[in-house]
Amino acid sequence: MWQILMLWNAELTSVIWPFILALLMFLVTVAYFKYLNRDTHVQIHDASKKHYWSFNHPLTKSGYCSICESLLLTNRTAVCDSCGVCANVECVNQANRKLKCKAISLKEKGPIKHHWVKGNLPAGAVCDVCDDECGCGPGLVDWQCCWCQRAVHTACKPQLGQMCDYGQFKNLVIPPTSVVLTTRQHKLSRKLCLQSVTKPEWNDWTPLIVLANQKSGNKDGGMVLALFRHLLNPAQVIDLAEHSPEAALEWCCFLNEKGISTRLLVAGGDGTIGWVLNAVEKKNLICAPALAIVPLGTGNDLSRVLGWGKEQPSPLDPSAVLDEVQKAEIAKLDRWKVEIKPVRHLGIRLPIRHIFMYNYLSIGVDAQIALDFHRTRESPYYLFASRIFNKDIVQHLTSVQETWRKWDWPHLQENAMNWRQSILINLIYNI
Repeated sequence: MWQILMLWNAELTSVIWPFILALLMFLVTVAYFKYLNRDTHVQIHDASKKHYWSFNHPLTKSGYCSICESLLLTNRTAVCDSCGVCANVECVNQANRKLKCKAISLKEKGPIKHHWVKGNLPAGAVCDVCDDECGCGPGLVDWQCCWCQRAVHTACKPQLGQMCDYGQFKNLVIPPTSVVLTTRQHKLSRKLCLQSVTKPEWNDWTPLIVLANQKSGNKDGGMVLALFRHLLNPAQVIDLAEHSPEAALEWCCFLNEKGISTRLLVAGGDGTIGWVLNAVEKKNLICAPALAIVPLGTGNDLSRVLGWGKEQPSPLDPSAVLDEVQKAEIAKLDRWKVEIKPVRHLGIRLPIRHIFMYNYLSIGVDAQIALDFHRTRESPYYLFASRIFNKDIVQHLTSVQETWRKWDWPHLQENAMNWRQSILINLIYNI
């Protein structure tokens, strides 16, 4: 027995403790580097180096590689979310060298030329010159501009002209001639960031900033980002998984300095929308941006009340969404400031907290359950991330909440926290 204890002590001192210390040092190092690399500026993707490649982009019809012109296979296809160039996986490097992506910033001012992309036109494309169907036939046939989205036959292309007017969503697009970039030395690296935004030469310009989290919903946030990058300037489409809303609102700060009102299109649920609205409040903008919603959450209560629907249509049509944003009327939304005064325990005075409420506020057991569910969903060990699964959990939470309200036992009131934990444990096992 003594030898067994000595062996355990030896293992504890020579193996387990060094392993624990090494793990702690690794976690502290990772947290320190994240702290050094944090930035309040939006890092701009340098489109001159490579395209916005997506390797799981669904093709609505058969496509062809823009380099070798061979038929694309579903599992070996790369599509640029910005300009629409398609390539086989083997041809991606050549496409980055030979084919330019949609420019996010240009030094010259004034109108720009069409950015033509050959072939792989969407189904039902119509020539802007002769009004006949185009893009039909095998191989890379006909052309489409990735700014104004106009399609044209090869024979009709000279009749259209060289200059682009950005199409029907001209008032929402931030043209590359209006974007001024700069390189910032940030801690350990150099990043390309936004320096200023200038007003284009047309009136009624209300630029749109699209915010979405690529992890939202059934990973639908990434699809939303890709769809709007193709219609707008890729720099005005921001992933909240990489940048905070405060950093994304840097666009609004620069535009406010020019006296230009902006609009925000937020793809997400009530939590994401509240997160963005709180960031707008912290920025204390002179002219607060108007906000539109693409519902990606589980409940989408705020989106449903404001008329944007209880869930996104499938498949999502970005052109229809932008058209609704242009036609939507601006309405005021009440914002409530809630003051929380903690109860004093053991002579310790906790600070008073202030939060903002936009649609509802919950206090008690249901709020604790919702908070625990949110933390579970954000955990890296949450494997079944889907809206259907989330809605099933919400139904269980609702039934637990109704059962809790019916109970009025004295010992439950005395041990509310213990019962709350037991309810959550039983809920997990029932699911």
